[in-house]
Amino acid sequence: MKCKFVTRHLTHLGIAAVGLGILYVIYTAYPWVCTREQMKTITLELMENNDLEFGKTELEFGETKPDHLTFDAAVKNYEADFKETFIQVPDDKKFLIYDCRDHCGGWGDRIKGMVTAYLLSILSNRTFGIHHSYPCDLSNYLVPNLINWNIEDSRLTSQSVHTIDYMNDHIEFQGRIQHNNFREYKHDVIYLKINQDWTDQLMGNRIAKDVLSLLQKRTYSDIFRMVYFGLFKYSDALTNAIQDFISKSVGLNKLACFHARIDHPGNKRYETTDFGSVWTLLRRFNLTGRYKIVVASDNTEIKMFASALFGNNYIARYWNVGHLDDASSCEDFLVTLTEHSILMRCDVLVLTASGFSYQAAHFRQTSRNLFCFFRTHGAYPCKREIIKYLYGWPCGKKDQFCY
Repeated sequence: MKCKFVTRHLTHLGIAAVGLGILYVIYTAYPWVCTREQMKTITLELMENNDLEFGKTELEFGETKPDHLTFDAAVKNYEADFKETFIQVPDDKKFLIYDCRDHCGGWGDRIKGMVTAYLLSILSNRTFGIHHSYPCDLSNYLVPNLINWNIEDSRLTSQSVHTIDYMNDHIEFQGRIQHNNFREYKHDVIYLKINQDWTDQLMGNRIAKDVLSLLQKRTYSDIFRMVYFGLFKYSDALTNAIQDFISKSVGLNKLACFHARIDHPGNKRYETTDFGSVWTLLRRFNLTGRYKIVVASDNTEIKMFASALFGNNYIARYWNVGHLDDASSCEDFLVTLTEHSILMRCDVLVLTASGFSYQAAHFRQTSRNLFCFFRTHGAYPCKREIIKYLYGWPCGKKDQFCY
């Protein structure tokens, strides 16, 4: 009833833009008021209000520095938060290893898996490690930052080993997370295959209330950003690729970016003709003369259209986004990580239904000029903190949520 009350009053007042902000505050401060599925429903209802039509929305063209010039300084803050939050010294004789030595989803899915696995290692008091060799060794491009997750094989031999595969068969375990005592697992080494985000359920675990107490009031997007930049820093190869892109193609301009995931013909997420609202939005930034346009897509037709529409302001290099499970070389992996690192530095970001988009939005410094595209609603301003509830779906038992 409380959630229906919130819905009725926000929509009847006709304050969709304000309503989304209020809804976010309500959910983070009082999560028992609305379930996750109710959050998604309310948000879409608010988006239908004319106040949120992008043509009437006050866009921010301000004279601030481009985000790519301030991003690295902001990362230092995320690292400081990580050191303050994760102070527990784990058992150095027991290990939880994120396992990606075969097909394990796209880059967005892999980020979800690694962050969830790290939080599980804290709850189980185990040393965290990553074995990622498909399609290439992760440490070629992302190296350990504040903790050493690159565990030598010699430390894992002659130990009792158990492999858990939750790539597909995860719903039953997801329903038990809040009640599990993860420290009761007997094996010395656990290899975990996973590509789901379980932060909501993990935060409800009784052990988490003690060992992860500082995370309880953080949004899941802030948790992901903090853990990612606590675990990883760029290798020289990835740093050089990012700097090369910015110096040669961007300079002191700002970036307006669109990630358009179409997918293969038998499983299309969108039609190439769906994005009229996005092109109109990007043209408004393009006309200021201060933006370069990036369109990252797995579809050649979309990139050709963007090139014709934006001319010399369109940046064509690097942006051949395919699914990481289809990659065949280290070069493909480097391009994927470069693309993702650029998207998180964009001053304007329009995202579609793709984990690649979601994670780039999570890692941005702000929700300023962030837009979510829906086939039935067009491109609308949104907040990085509620993307999960916009694009996720209900699964398993009542009020379980997959993302």
